[in-house]
Amino acid sequence: MGISRVIGIALAAVIAASQMVSADDKDKDPAKGVLNFGLTIQNTSPAHPLPAPPPINWFVTDPQGFQRPNWEAQKQQWHMPTNKIVFFHTGDTELTPENAAEVLSALGYARLYAPRFNSDDPDPYVKGQQVWSGHVRNGKQVFYQYHWIIFPDGTKIQLLYDDEVPWACGNWWANCEAIAIAFVGDFSDPKTHPTDAAKSAAAGLLNVYAHQFIDSGVDIQDIHIYGHSEVRSKGAIPSPGPWFYSGGRDELIQSAGYISVELEGGPSEGSTDWGGIRSFPSLDDL
Repeated sequence: MGISRVIGIALAAVIAASQMVSADDKDKDPAKGVLNFGLTIQNTSPAHPLPAPPPINWFVTDPQGFQRPNWEAQKQQWHMPTNKIVFFHTGDTELTPENAAEVLSALGYARLYAPRFNSDDPDPYVKGQQVWSGHVRNGKQVFYQYHWIIFPDGTKIQLLYDDEVPWACGNWWANCEAIAIAFVGDFSDPKTHPTDAAKSAAAGLLNVYAHQFIDSGVDIQDIHIYGHSEVRSKGAIPSPGPWFYSGGRDELIQSAGYISVELEGGPSEGSTDWGGIRSFPSLDDL
C-alpha cells in the first residue's frame, strides 16, 4: 500500500479522533525555538539501587471529562532526564514543508497509535480506549512521531514540543528520555546520505540541545547520541541509514563543536548507560 493510500485512509480517522479535543491547546509556539524544562535531574533507571518511585497515575481527564492515558506521566512523575538525541529518517520522500505536519500525523496514527490501541494487548491504558495521543494543536489531536524534521535544504520544523514524549524509538525508556530528530527522506541505501545542508541543520540542533541538557543538570558524560536502530527493542532497522553508523554520527557531533567518545558495554532494559554509542566528553577535554 503506497504512502498516498495510507494517508488517505488515515486522515479520516485522525480527523475523527481530533474532534474529541477542545481548543484547550498548549500556549507554546514552536517557532520560539527549543524549550528548557528546568527539570530536577535524578537517575531513575531500575538498573540502579534507588528508592522505588511513586506509583504512576497514567490517566488524565480530558476537556470533555473522559479519562484518557497520559503518555507523559512516567517522565513527569519519575523526573526522567532528557539526555538523549535519537536520529531517524522518515523513509518517505513525498513530504514537503507544506504537507509534512498533516501527513506525518496521519502516518503516526495509522502506523503507531491505531495498531497499538487495536492490538490484543490487555494493557488497560490502550485496551478498550479510544486512540489518544494527548498532543493537541489548534484544538485538534495530532499523532506526530518526532520532535523535529529536517528537509534536504536545511529547513527545520518542530512538530512535538520538547516535553512531549514521542512514539518513535520502539523503546519506551528511550522515548521518555530522548529528543527525536528525523531527516526527511529514505537513506537505507549505503550510497545515500542527507545533504550537507540537512546535516548542518542537525548539528545546530544537537549543539542547542547539548547546552540545554547541561543547563538542566545533565552531566555532559551522560548525553548520548543514537541512531534509531540502536534503541529499537525489536531489532535493527535501516534508520537513519548506514551513513550514520559509518562515520555520520561522529561528523554531526564534531560539527556541533564536540568530541565523540565511544562507550563500552551493551544495552540493558531501563539503563541510561547503554554502550556502543557516543557521548560528549567532559568540558575540560574540549
